[in-house]
Amino acid sequence: MPQLPDIPRRSYARMPEQWQDTVDQKRAKSREASLSTTLSARSVSDFLEAKVQAYNCELEYFEAAHQGLHHAYNEHVISPEEFRDTMGPFLSNVKQVFEKVETISRQRKILEEDLEEFMSLKRPRHGEPSLEMLQRAYSSSLVARVMAASAKQQKKRYNQSKFKNDVNDYYGINPTNGIEDGAGYCHVLGKFDAKDIKAAHVVPKSLSVDEIAHLFGVEELVPEDPRNGKHQSLDYVSFAIADHVLALSLHRALEEGLDSGKIVIVPIVEDKSKLAPPLRWKCVLTDSKCGNETLFRHRGVETKWHEIHNKELTFLNANRPARRYLYFRFIMTYIIRKKEKAESSKDFTDEVEKEEPFWPSPGPYLKKSTLVALARNISGCELPPALIEDTTFETHQEFSKVSEVNSIMLTAQSIIEAMSTSIKAAEVEGEEKTSNDEDGDEDDEEIVYESCSEYL
Repeated sequence: MPQLPDIPRRSYARMPEQWQDTVDQKRAKSREASLSTTLSARSVSDFLEAKVQAYNCELEYFEAAHQGLHHAYNEHVISPEEFRDTMGPFLSNVKQVFEKVETISRQRKILEEDLEEFMSLKRPRHGEPSLEMLQRAYSSSLVARVMAASAKQQKKRYNQSKFKNDVNDYYGINPTNGIEDGAGYCHVLGKFDAKDIKAAHVVPKSLSVDEIAHLFGVEELVPEDPRNGKHQSLDYVSFAIADHVLALSLHRALEEGLDSGKIVIVPIVEDKSKLAPPLRWKCVLTDSKCGNETLFRHRGVETKWHEIHNKELTFLNANRPARRYLYFRFIMTYIIRKKEKAESSKDFTDEVEKEEPFWPSPGPYLKKSTLVALARNISGCELPPALIEDTTFETHQEFSKVSEVNSIMLTAQSIIEAMSTSIKAAEVEGEEKTSNDEDGDEDDEEIVYESCSEYL
């Protein structure tokens, strides 16, 4: 197994003594369990069982480190930056270990049969294969299976053409509403050629909704068409959702802006005394440096990024994206902006942190304790009370797959990776489009993408 991440001496020394002892015990137990997999296994089945036990011991060590550092953070003896930087290696490790445990759990029978076959093939030539040889075969097989599972999940998760058609159907983007064949509709900018419009994922497409399910107070999120009226409440262990309520129809430049965190979508509430769901939404620019840069050019006319700041979205029917996922995108963008600490994001983060709620639509969107812990793990920041007071909930329901602490760490790392993937993909696509436009007809629409900032 890879070497366990260490807590720097300074951070370790500032943890409460009881948590220092716990961390030491869990680390020693993890090392002992790891060693036993290479010394005591008498069969492939024993070997795999020892591996699972060793992985669980690693997760217990990660959890103890997280808890000890949280106590030091709460007592203000380590800084937010020190907490965030110390937790970084633990976040990446907990995801790697969890993926291995999940793979063994789901494919135990086949993995065991493959390793047994490997052992039987080696016996005629080498005698009884060594545990070291079994370890190499296991590592090679497991890595391949983890990668294959990830690739399969991504492929299964995303079909752009069908997704866009579903989004168009859901939002009434059709000839009945004045959008003829060959045309598309942007909820911010209006009608364009269909090729210029993207179905924009509110939840990053590289982040499965199941990876963040517990943040919404459920064990899993299962696909379901919202129009059949069978949504389940937060009291159930699953929650019904359709992909197209996780999306907006946006011009491709704005879709990339949403992915890269340049913009967020927030509600407009005229009468705050009414608790009805908002029907109006607006686009907010999060990076002031982008303001005077070109969003796109169309037939010689430039549109700047600042022109879409606070611009209201226009819908063609009564359907709207699910509020909880727009809130999720907004709050994650805020957390990442706090992580980067760019001067150009300060106007946005300062506005969010005012006493007047920046998100004026109350509702039990996300689990409060989990959200607060995520903010600490990702950026080291504390969320403003006004931002989470009326938009979160608490539940004592726990799920058996993974502990609450490790679940938070796993989700934090998944969000970091997903946001990073979204940013990189937006930048690559923007560079390719800019290059193509430079070679094209000047009378055609030219989209100019300029990277305002990288925040991961």
